[in-house]
Amino acid sequence: MPLEKGKKYKDIYHKDIYHKNIYHKDTYHKDTYHKDTYHKDTYHKDTYHRKNFKYIKKYDNGKHADFVLLLKHKDNGKLVIKKKYKKKHSEIYHNEIDILKKLKGCSFVPKILKDNPETLTFYMTYCGEPIPNLIDYKKTIEEYNKTLKDKFQIYHNDIKPGNVCKFGKRIYFIDFGWASDRKLKAGYGKGKAGYGKSELNNKIFESKEDDKTFEEDKEKETIEN
Repeated sequence: MPLEKGKKYKDIYHKDIYHKNIYHKDTYHKDTYHKDTYHKDTYHKDTYHRKNFKYIKKYDNGKHADFVLLLKHKDNGKLVIKKKYKKKHSEIYHNEIDILKKLKGCSFVPKILKDNPETLTFYMTYCGEPIPNLIDYKKTIEEYNKTLKDKFQIYHNDIKPGNVCKFGKRIYFIDFGWASDRKLKAGYGKGKAGYGKSELNNKIFESKEDDKTFEEDKEKETIEN
């Protein structure tokens, strides 16, 4: 639309109610965009991200991550997850990376594509969306837990709906931040997954043998301390 004679762009822009009152007072733009770690610190500084991926959506990042993103590769169209931990939770980041590398030969966990210890960020394969109810996949989850324990000597320690995903017809375990080589329960030791209903959900899939192992480990730790 052409400007009226005598009008200057500056006058229209600054008198524009939308621009002056809405844009600058827009909570999303002012408070979220500029404070968003993904946008401000990570996306614009992450050449690998900008060059290779297109943003799809942001997931609930929980208590320990700065963000969890779903990305799409610009060339092959494959979906990828990008996860960045908060600095104060660097220990959980390193634990998850170590566990996933040990589980490299496991078919039902994410595969690490790229990791950066300096920024506590890593890219991994997409494993689908979280399932709403564990009971519907009880048999599969029990089999997966047994495989982790018998073949890899690893316990997930935080099985809950948000950490079990479905992609196509396959079920996957994700989020191995609390995983360990021994059975840990909510509120106990470093495997304290005491948020949400993780402990309740874990109990559905715990065997008496697992409970016995946990009690023995707990008793041993008490004696040593």
